[in-house]
Formats: sequence, C-alpha cells, structure tokens
Amino acid sequence: MKQPDRSKSFEDITANASIDFSDSTALTDEAFKAALAGRASSLISISVTGCSELTDVSIKAIAGCSSLTSLDLTGC
Repeated sequence: MKQPDRSKSFEDITANASIDFSDSTALTDEAFKAALAGRASSLISISVTGCSELTDVSIKAIAGCSSLTSLDLTGC
C-alpha cells in the first residue's frame, strides 16, 4: 500500500493558501484573476490592501474562492 506524501510542511501549505498583494498599486484586474486561476478554491486568505487599480471585476473573481476565511480590501 502506497503511503501518502507528507513531505510538504505546514508552512508550505499555508503559503499556498494565501495571497498577499498589499500595496501593489499597479496590480490590474487581469493580473489578479490570473493569480487566482487554478487555485481559487484552495485559498483561505487574500489581502489586496492599497491595490487601488482593482475594480469590481476582481471582487467578482473572489466569489470563486469557496474556502476563503479572510479578505482584506482596505484602501481599495
């Protein structure tokens, strides 16, 4: 019987479950959506504090993040 791969550390898992774009003032909706692509359902935390270029397009993209428990939109 094959044993499950336990090589990933807790830090690796946590890092992959969070995106922090704080103060990325040039972040566009397209770049943000690309960052979410393929991993939206596994994200638990997103911070876009100070990302003034994001619009409602990005907010709608966040709707696909079904595991999200923390969202920081301060200054957007």
